[in-house]
Amino acid sequence: MTYRALDDRSDAVAKALLAMGFAHGSHIAVWATDRIETLVCLLGVVKIGAVAVLPNTSLKHMEMQALLSYAEVDCLLYGEGYKDVSFPEIVAALDLPRLKACIQIEGDAEAFDAFVRAGETVPDGMLEASKASVTPDDPAVMLFTSGTVGASKGVLSSHYSRVNSGIQQAEDLGASSSDIFLVAIPMFHCFSLSANIFAAISSGACLYFPENRRTKTLLHAIAAERCTVFHAVPTLFSAILARDDFDTYDLSSLRIGLIGGAASSREQMLAFRESFGFELLPSLGLTEATAGITVASPDDPLLVKLTTVGHFMDHIEGCILSPETGRTVPVGEVGEICVRGYCVMQGYHRLTNETLRAIDENGFLHTGDLGFLDTRGDLHYAGRLKELIIRGGENIFPGEIESCIADDPRVENVRVIGVPDVHYGEELCACVAAKNVTADEVRERVSKTLAYYKVPKYVLLFDTLPCGESGKVLLGALRERAITGLKEEGHEV
Repeated sequence: MTYRALDDRSDAVAKALLAMGFAHGSHIAVWATDRIETLVCLLGVVKIGAVAVLPNTSLKHMEMQALLSYAEVDCLLYGEGYKDVSFPEIVAALDLPRLKACIQIEGDAEAFDAFVRAGETVPDGMLEASKASVTPDDPAVMLFTSGTVGASKGVLSSHYSRVNSGIQQAEDLGASSSDIFLVAIPMFHCFSLSANIFAAISSGACLYFPENRRTKTLLHAIAAERCTVFHAVPTLFSAILARDDFDTYDLSSLRIGLIGGAASSREQMLAFRESFGFELLPSLGLTEATAGITVASPDDPLLVKLTTVGHFMDHIEGCILSPETGRTVPVGEVGEICVRGYCVMQGYHRLTNETLRAIDENGFLHTGDLGFLDTRGDLHYAGRLKELIIRGGENIFPGEIESCIADDPRVENVRVIGVPDVHYGEELCACVAAKNVTADEVRERVSKTLAYYKVPKYVLLFDTLPCGESGKVLLGALRERAITGLKEEGHEV
């Protein structure tokens, strides 16, 4: 589909929504896998000043019911389904008085065409007036936090934030109309919405939506369609690299990509870069900051790309503040990563107190992420503030221990959590997904590099760690499994 056709088709969707009585300020959910029609609907929604609500495609009935109610959705545009989830079945069982219309946009071409044709009665002038009423500061999109700990929150971002995030991501990638972006991350995730969808649109690049996100499908897409830009989370890169037939695919078209969504070790980054043979740049982002806030540059030294998440992006003011005092900490000292600028969210939907806790009186967004700046101004990630473990009065940052353990090439994934302890208050538990690794080897590796109190008392070995759709480890589920496992082994936790 050309950009001209994309513009015309999304205009038609915008008219159809106007014909149904939806307008500026309506909340319209787009719940579908990544297809051209999904993008058409997203653009049609924002063109009239409505808020595009993008739910996770893995949600089941009760989760979807709760999300649509919380997000105050007026209209639902939905697809066929994802994996074992049938969207039509879930939609049929929804009971939401506010929800005025549900339109299937995938799998029922006749119903979708009838919906679009209904917009033909809307005059062009009405559409143009609707577009003209939209301001840069209007809310454009509602995405949802990952919910790795606690319930997800709806994050509202403006047109101003969304457009500028896409432009900045395109600039950092050096994107142009000759690029082909492989969309391997769902667009309901902030990473993909900015670094794929709006980065490609702002640079006139091509967006390629694969049939699915299976590793074989993605490798075939790169080789057959000659994709040049490929972003992914570490778990996806690892899964692709683990394929026995990986070396049979021609990946020479790949030019550049971002890795984010979760931390990756130096060993992993080096393996990904060398095996895929393209410029893979580390980046840090979060839903509350529209998407990326840091990125490495292609001309940075290799060590920067392997050990940091890069520098703060242009037009974003970043600093490291002490969680205790709120003051800027010295170079090399760990504190909370805070940012200010165009990227900061408008707030959490209907959660005023949470918004006030996240954005301070000076306009800085407190990300909840920990890190430190080096003398070059590059950011070293140190984990989540909520994941800080206090063992016998010592503040321990899990990210430091995780990086040490993950440097073992046999380790596929690792998270270090705190578990209850009668004597110290909390004890360290390393949850490790690895092959042919023993608990003693994990402890020995940490003891050779870090202080004695950072050596995990417990080491639990897993085949895989529980992850969400975005590739992030679900800490709540992991902690439950860890505590249950420790109790079964007879430990008092």
